[in-house]
Amino acid sequence: MIYLDHAATTKPFDEVLSAMHAVAVSHFANPSSLHDEGIKARKKMNQTRKGLAAMFNVSYKQLIATASGTEAIHMIVRGVAKKHPDKVLVSTTTEHHAVKHTLEQL
Repeated sequence: MIYLDHAATTKPFDEVLSAMHAVAVSHFANPSSLHDEGIKARKKMNQTRKGLAAMFNVSYKQLIATASGTEAIHMIVRGVAKKHPDKVLVSTTTEHHAVKHTLEQL
């Protein structure tokens, strides 16, 4: 099969799935919790954020985790619109519905 819908989703690399599985098994607690498992999860999350920040040469405090692509789209599009109220935001018909709907709301 030739899969051409990578705009919808892309199969993760096996190495990524393996790393995600390892973290899900050993650091499954809510990182906002104050119990030992939550603290371990928060430490792992912060370690990962610092590693990503180093890859992108930014401060780890500049990274924002969202629960979904839609949430990220809403935050970015609204943030850009708020920062540049005098600008026109342009999109295409192939954009994700979250982009289209956010722009329509704005």
